[in-house]
Amino acid sequence: MKVAIVSSFWYHLECAGFLIELLQNSADIYITGDPHRDITYFKSVYNCNVQKLASLDENKYDFVIKLSSDDTFNIKDLNKQISILHMNGYERSNTKYYITLAPPSVVNVKSEYTHILPVYKGLTTSNRPQNTIIYIGAFADNYLDDDLVNFIKECSKINYNFIFCVNGTNIFVNTALFEQFDNVTVKCKISTPELIKLAAECKFLLCRKYPYQSRKVYSGAISIGLSHNIPFIMQQEISELYGNIPCMAFKTNYSELLDKLAGYTDIEYDSLKNEVVQFKNEAIETGRSKIHAFLEKIKK
Repeated sequence: MKVAIVSSFWYHLECAGFLIELLQNSADIYITGDPHRDITYFKSVYNCNVQKLASLDENKYDFVIKLSSDDTFNIKDLNKQISILHMNGYERSNTKYYITLAPPSVVNVKSEYTHILPVYKGLTTSNRPQNTIIYIGAFADNYLDDDLVNFIKECSKINYNFIFCVNGTNIFVNTALFEQFDNVTVKCKISTPELIKLAAECKFLLCRKYPYQSRKVYSGAISIGLSHNIPFIMQQEISELYGNIPCMAFKTNYSELLDKLAGYTDIEYDSLKNEVVQFKNEAIETGRSKIHAFLEKIKK
């Protein structure tokens, strides 16, 4: 089956990666631009055919997958249009079929859909990671609560540094928040290739916890970590929600892990990383089976 992946938005382009992986390079990509160089990165991983959205001939394709359900771009034959649904309230009358990133219990989909954990085989490094914990995503002032402050400060005593990466044209982080720490670096608006290279050298990826992580939206940081074999520091409830993702798990506060981090051995770390790789590979195989079954079902 021939599939086109399309977007008129500058965001959600990072979602193209798992579709290319699951469709095994049989999909073409049609976009209007690549401001964060997401597609540029995927072209370094896969053999991608990328063209301008205006050149799309929908008659050449069995299906057209929109990276955002609220993208106003639509094809004429809506029976072969599929949209990625990122959160509740974004189902549209012009789309019959959806791919959800968050589980159905979270998204509450009423239309026909399949749920897929968006993971791909990204570029990785064989280098031993540095004692650095990376955070990726939006960061509002209130995210820096007493627990995170304590976690960062106590981690400095066991020689852990932090990198906070905040991307997005309209997303800013108050860098003054972090001036109290001598073990934090803040990076804003770096390109996807730069971000992946930076993350690949880090030991852990710090995931947002509740209530700062919305229960209605999938966090793209999960895709980055899994796709690049980076173990997580993750809330147990979130791990369980997505199929028991292997991680350094905490119940409520990051600071629960301080003693464990202080005594964590290379053998333990390598074992966790191997679990992440196995989980990723299994998620890709599951996702591949689910998307092909979904397409076959629609085509009938």
